[in-house]
Amino acid sequence: MSIHDLQQDGSVQQEAGKSFTEVYRQYSPQIYLNVLKMVKDADTAEEITQEVFTSLWQRWDNLQIDKSLEGYIYRMSANKVYDFFRRLKSDRAMEAHFVALAVEHYSHIEEALQIRENEQLLHQAIEQLTPQQQKAYLLCKTQGYSYKEAAEMMGISVHTLKEYLVKANQTVRNYLITNIDKTLVLLFWVIIKK
Repeated sequence: MSIHDLQQDGSVQQEAGKSFTEVYRQYSPQIYLNVLKMVKDADTAEEITQEVFTSLWQRWDNLQIDKSLEGYIYRMSANKVYDFFRRLKSDRAMEAHFVALAVEHYSHIEEALQIRENEQLLHQAIEQLTPQQQKAYLLCKTQGYSYKEAAEMMGISVHTLKEYLVKANQTVRNYLITNIDKTLVLLFWVIIKK
């Protein structure tokens, strides 16, 4: 059956409207079931079926079909299903891309905030030390001087410097343990052991 077989003399738009209604009533249930088999979701199948007939309606007045109208509608529905899966794949890829970007940027922000909080907590722990312990700790642990260099800068023996550091490490460790959660203690334990 062709569109021209459905259209008769008189008002083309009126007849095309009636003819389209007849076509819709005849084919929409079959198209819906066929689409449902492909997409496995009733709402999506209904939406795609509506897209098929909306597209058909928009082309109805200028539609030239040499073969079967039924075949044409089935081919349209298959193409709409393929378009749906292409969009879905593209949307998933785009969604995954944006989620990855958001996670990446969020983790950088979270890491920066965590580092800042950790630095503040470490600074508070260092403030608990005596002035000599503070100086020894800062020279060796944060500024990277060797024990010998730090001892010379402070005008003390290496042995005395080591005693200051042992006491400083204990004080800092105890302060951190009582003021942060256990997972961060492990991080600072690694820092302190350096």
